[in-house]
Amino acid sequence: MRRGLGADSSGAAPGRRVLPQTPRRRMRIRTGSATTTSHLAGYLRRCECNVEFADEWTLEVAVRPGSLSEQHAQIELEGYLQVWETMHPDVSVDRLTPRPARS
Repeated sequence: MRRGLGADSSGAAPGRRVLPQTPRRRMRIRTGSATTTSHLAGYLRRCECNVEFADEWTLEVAVRPGSLSEQHAQIELEGYLQVWETMHPDVSVDRLTPRPARS
């Protein structure tokens, strides 16, 4: 299992700063069927994402808490989705949450 930076400083080296946990914005993702939604949820959970069902066709997803920043979290999640879409080119995946503006 991967380990990210977290609020628990018990394992931190002396003098090393540990970043506090901040709540991550969740992305809403809608697919074309309940079966597809279930398969996508399983894939994202294997990628260590936090996944909740909003309804049969819609997921609310956030990456694991150890991601470095909100921007990095969104990039990480977008990468997982792009890989899944490449593996399933016949499936429609809509991002209902707008992407954050680039700085």
